[in-house]
Amino acid sequence: VPSTVTVAHGGQACVPSTVTVAHGGQAPAAHSKSSALSEHKMATVRLHPDAVSFMAACGDLLLSHVAMNQHLLSNAHNTSLDSTSRLLFSVLDGNDQVVAAVVVAQVMNRQSFVAATIAGALSPDAAKAVVQSAREENASLVSRVSMSMGGPASRQAFASAFLDAFPGVTATPGLSAIAMELRGDCALASAAPGGTLQRVVSVGDSTAGALTTDLCVCSAALLDCLAAWNVEFARDALGSVSAPPSLDECRETLREGPLSRGDLYVWHVEGEGVVSMACVGRRLLEIGVSLSLVYTPPERRGNGYAGQLLAAMCSALSAQGKRVFLLADASSRFGTVRLYERLGFSNDGEYGDIRFTREAQA
Repeated sequence: VPSTVTVAHGGQACVPSTVTVAHGGQAPAAHSKSSALSEHKMATVRLHPDAVSFMAACGDLLLSHVAMNQHLLSNAHNTSLDSTSRLLFSVLDGNDQVVAAVVVAQVMNRQSFVAATIAGALSPDAAKAVVQSAREENASLVSRVSMSMGGPASRQAFASAFLDAFPGVTATPGLSAIAMELRGDCALASAAPGGTLQRVVSVGDSTAGALTTDLCVCSAALLDCLAAWNVEFARDALGSVSAPPSLDECRETLREGPLSRGDLYVWHVEGEGVVSMACVGRRLLEIGVSLSLVYTPPERRGNGYAGQLLAAMCSALSAQGKRVFLLADASSRFGTVRLYERLGFSNDGEYGDIRFTREAQA
């Protein structure tokens, strides 16, 4: 098993110059590659066999910027993935300090796709070593990568290396978001509530929710309403890069996702009914959660319903000792970043993706 590859330094594109084969009775815990950073310092890329080894190496880096690393942490700890559907890399500098982490993984959404998620500072040379190692380890998986996700410089470094390795692939900018974390108490948490936080549950489910004991039974009519809101949420958030899902797709996504997990919440106002929704999108180890699917229909906006809903959810989560994160649409015409900042969320940096397209086969 190749354990170390030194990548040539110089003006030309980096190419493998030597390969050292591991000796001994057992395979190494993590494969390593080195790429030139300078004449005397090398970057080492290591492939980890599992999430435990990966977190042991990258934990400090990932947990120092959780807001920026929400997707990566989720993909790295998805127990339904194995080595056939996920590759875990750490990148070390010349002083053996972890400076970047890369997860190439199958993502199950309304459409299954493969994404490369990057944390930290991935240099162009290290990105080439990561792509090369990924091809050697699982060529089928890496050849299907459809986006590079992370901070601006790192996602661009991976995208450039990927395009070099796979002729015929083109890249276009995808979504841009602001990674945010709630710092301190939510600003509206002390305000008089104008409604009630309710957890949406399936018919016949009477168990109390994690964030509230108030339940809202999900009738067919309510599911249709929330699915229609989901379509409009996707149209607002994804409209610049992809078509929104259908109403049927959103019904299924809600039913099999946040509704089945007990993670779907609404804000209920007496005399008006359900006026806003949000969900716990990701649980990030024992650290906290990421909120998503925050939506109020146009006819209900301007009343502070989303703010009250989020304040109630954040207050309950904080009482459980959980940190709260989210990704806010950086280009939203509704000023969502300003809304979250008013609630007490801090801007931890720009996070986005670059999307890959293959040439049509003849």
